[in-house]
This record gives sequence, structure tokens and C-alpha cells, in this order.
Amino acid sequence: MIRISKLAYLGDFLLLLCIAFPVVGSPLAFGWLLLIPVAVAVWVARSRTVVGDDGLEAHSLFASRTVAWADVEGIRFPNRGWARACLADGSEVVLPAVGSDRIRELAAASGGRIPDPYLTPTNAAADSESANAAE
Repeated sequence: MIRISKLAYLGDFLLLLCIAFPVVGSPLAFGWLLLIPVAVAVWVARSRTVVGDDGLEAHSLFASRTVAWADVEGIRFPNRGWARACLADGSEVVLPAVGSDRIRELAAASGGRIPDPYLTPTNAAADSESANAAE
């Protein structure tokens, strides 16, 4: 399971502190602002990508989508935002919390369905030799 870092809750807490000043000053006018940090906390808790044997599960704030491995043609990493799974029908599914810094984690969790681009042939041979020696 690939999630947004728990450090995001610290940013949410700082947002709550900033919002607290106008709320304390005029609660009737600015009390609704307290909903913003709550929504951010729910978004951080809910957004994740689950990589399993059956496929990918993308959980966002309001929806979840499951994609079978047979439907996935590749993974695209745009300049901004999270990775996208390119599907056979030409559509894309956003993979929350999967950035370019999580390529190795995604490759390891996929069980070889997504190759690790940082794994050189020398490292791949050494990994396969160590796996054969372990058996």
C-alpha cells in the first residue's frame, strides 16, 4: 500500500493553527473555516494506491477504482501530480500518492509486472543469482 506521508498531518495541523486565529476572533463569521483542516485530514487518510496480485486499487477522497493487471499497458509519470496507469482502452487512472520517488516501491509491489527502471542489468543478474542461491 502506497500512502501519502504521515508528515502531511503536520502541515494540516499548521493549517489548523493559522485558521484558529480568525475563528477565535469571530466564531460566527469564520467558524466554517474549521472544516478545511478536517477535509485535508480526511483526504490524507483516504488517498492511497494499493498494489496487489489482482491489479491496482486507486482510492481518492470520493471514489475508488480497481484496475486489473490485464488492462494496464503502462505507467506514466507526468511533470506534476501523481502517476497515471495507462489502460488498454486509452484512458488513464490516477494513482494517488505514487510519484516519481516511489517507482522502486511500485515496481517491488507489482511483483515484476512494472519493471524497475533504476535496476541495471548487472544488478538484475546479481538479484537473480542471490534469489537462486537462497532456494
